[in-house]
Amino acid sequence: MNRLSFILISLLLGCGTRTDSTSDSVDSASLAVTADRAENFDVFFEKFKNDSSFQITRVKFPWTLVTWEPGTDAASKQLINQKDWKHLGFYYEAGYATRQIDAYTQQVKSYGDTVKLELRGVDNGIMTDYEFAMDNRKWFLVSAKDYSN
Repeated sequence: MNRLSFILISLLLGCGTRTDSTSDSVDSASLAVTADRAENFDVFFEKFKNDSSFQITRVKFPWTLVTWEPGTDAASKQLINQKDWKHLGFYYEAGYATRQIDAYTQQVKSYGDTVKLELRGVDNGIMTDYEFAMDNRKWFLVSAKDYSN
């Protein structure tokens, strides 16, 4: 059931996303990292969610997915290699929190050199966290925890 939830969430996040490498909304120069300045997360995330070519370069492989196994009261860890990667769009509109089916909220929480993207279902059991971490002044997606039921 948890893998089904992850697939569902991946599909929800991917709906309506662009996957070309020429994103109009983010100028590549604005992603430039200088010796004295780290990459801005908001600028990085806009490009990360829209550009599949860029995204795959900013995922730490093997990528870790932790899921909750119903009935066992235990977590299961899965390592995903680059060849098995599917683009995650993270496309979100405010109306998603009030829709009739699979309503959820998306919230970004910053903790300095890490950022957590939280997806929380509205009365439906969706509960997934994506963790991003700073490495050499650049942002990377490092793991996800899907405790949806």
